Amino acid sequence: MQIEQQCTPLQMAPAPKAVLMAMAAMARDDGTCQPSLGVLCECTCFSRATVQRALRGLVAARLVEAKAVPGQRSAYRLTSPESTAREQMPRAEGVAA
Repeated sequence: MQIEQQCTPLQMAPAPKAVLMAMAAMARDDGTCQPSLGVLCECTCFSRATVQRALRGLVAARLVEAKAVPGQRSAYRLTSPESTAREQMPRAEGVAA
């Protein structure tokens, strides 16, 4: 729950925000989770391509660390928003910082 509370005030485009919040809801206390793309698509109502793009943006913004696990789902760790460069995250048009 603490992870969700840290993510809630972040201002960013809708798709990355929805993916981040879905991952935060699934994350363990240490910030790790292993949702499939299908589950993230279902939770966010975005297409597979949109979720993949959102994940790449979250990784680039250092809000999420990703580790590919051959033959399994990727492993993710949500990082502390306070320790990341939030300015790197693309914002939705008309959304103030």
